[in-house]
Amino acid sequence: MRLGRVRAVIVIGSNMKGTAKGKTDKLIMLRSQMKDMSQNYQDMIKAREQAKKLLEARFLAVYEQIEENKKFTINECSRIIAQLNAFQQTFENKLQTTKKDIKAEIQEEAKFVDNRVEEINKKIDGLDRALEEEKQERIKQEEENLEPIRKDIEGNIIAKR
Repeated sequence: MRLGRVRAVIVIGSNMKGTAKGKTDKLIMLRSQMKDMSQNYQDMIKAREQAKKLLEARFLAVYEQIEENKKFTINECSRIIAQLNAFQQTFENKLQTTKKDIKAEIQEEAKFVDNRVEEINKKIDGLDRALEEEKQERIKQEEENLEPIRKDIEGNIIAKR
């Protein structure tokens, strides 16, 4: 908008060039144009400074947003890392507890199995003894049953001779 004004002044000045009469009029016109150009230049500098201030303000606003996002991201990362560490610690504690529980159950089951094996071995030993006793008793009973038959056979063999 301000540039349009400067162009308009220059155009008006160039049109006025041809209409000026005499050196005095030309000098007056030139001074007027210089004054207008000086004012326009000052207006452009002010506009430039205002635009620069606006850009700086926007830059600062964007920079602050970036910084806030950075802080938020760092905080979220810290929070997530803390959650992961807490989960990992909880998981490891539960894993250790589960390992201990399973180990205790296995040891308890092993003791039960060992006791059962010992009981079964005792029963087997008892059955082996009972079987041996019964075997010896049957041998003795068969010997007792065969003794009269043997004596009879010996008596017949001696008598036949």
